[in-house]
Amino acid sequence: MSTLAEAPSRFGVKRLYRDAGALLTASIAVPLNLVFGLAAAWTIAKFDFRAKSVLMTLIDLPFAVSPVISGLIFVLLFGMTFLQAVAATKVINVFSRRMSSLLP
Repeated sequence: MSTLAEAPSRFGVKRLYRDAGALLTASIAVPLNLVFGLAAAWTIAKFDFRAKSVLMTLIDLPFAVSPVISGLIFVLLFGMTFLQAVAATKVINVFSRRMSSLLP
């Protein structure tokens, strides 16, 4: 039976940090989505206002547009220099290994 002390040698430190980062991200994103989702649902159900259809469209947009198209929209709006700047922060892996070889 393995112990937690053996975990870094067994799985690798990078994997443990990656998994801890994923858990941290999920523990922040889920409560925020819950609060804002309930607030938006309550507002849409309870009130009639001019921008109601716009709010409903913004909520439905991630289900209708694939992530590839979203990435293309970001490239078209902000250009490759924006994505290079995001990739340089090393917070988000914007480019795969194949794509990063194409960058200057």
